[in-house]
Amino acid sequence: MRATFCTPYDVKGQVALTSQSGGIGMAILGFSRSAKMGVSAIVGVGNKADIDEDDLLTFFESDDNTGLIAMHLEDLKDGRSFAETAKRVSTKKPIVVLKAGRTAQGAKAASSHTGALAGDDKVYDDILRQSGVIRAPGLNDMLEYARGIPLLPTPAGEKKTS
Repeated sequence: MRATFCTPYDVKGQVALTSQSGGIGMAILGFSRSAKMGVSAIVGVGNKADIDEDDLLTFFESDDNTGLIAMHLEDLKDGRSFAETAKRVSTKKPIVVLKAGRTAQGAKAASSHTGALAGDDKVYDDILRQSGVIRAPGLNDMLEYARGIPLLPTPAGEKKTS
């Protein structure tokens, strides 16, 4: 379904991109278009009145067209539920998150935008790390990770040497 004011973008690929902000969503769409990055979906959730990040993760977990999930988040509706869902999904597909509000000024901006309570960034950092999520420090980083990770070989793991 296309429900946007933006020019449609339909270069097929394995990356699902989501945003809690319309402005960030448009930037994501612009990056995808300029980088010719293939996507399986681009979804904006706004204030999450109906669907939230857990719903998106659960959907993309079983979506055969999606190999990586990249999310812009201003807040989490339910941190514990997100952690459990992300931990399960991240064992199957990489999850990259740009969490807005790293600084006090950023938290204030997120709050004024969607009413999101950005919360303590250290807590979010711990939740994301323990859930197997790759945290991007900025929007360009999130998009570059989303574009690059699918192109990289899967690490072989730690090798023991004698």
